[in-house]
Amino acid sequence: MNKVYFFVVNEDEGGVYVAAKNWKEARKLSMTDPLISENMEEFIDLEGRLVKRGKGIIYTEYEGVLDITQIVELGCAWWSCENIECESDDIEIIEDKSLYEYGGYKCKKCGYTAKIPYVNI
Repeated sequence: MNKVYFFVVNEDEGGVYVAAKNWKEARKLSMTDPLISENMEEFIDLEGRLVKRGKGIIYTEYEGVLDITQIVELGCAWWSCENIECESDDIEIIEDKSLYEYGGYKCKKCGYTAKIPYVNI
């Protein structure tokens, strides 16, 4: 089983989620993503952390840089339903690029749909 890590470029650019057996492997895998490799001046400057849900570590069979569907499936989404009356964390990805240029999501509780915030995938 792999653990989930998050590596960040900066507040404006965001970061990537990576699944790997250990910190060293995760850090190396994060450098394969253009968001990290094209924005880091020095490998030593790369900051990251082990992702936890509540007090527990997130384990997965996935390996490598995670895509948005995997991120949501693992409960690591950085947003919840934008419907003020709902605000549920139970969401799913909409693959239809004709609706939202970079993808969208649908709330499983109330059916609200919107673009994924802060993403350019």
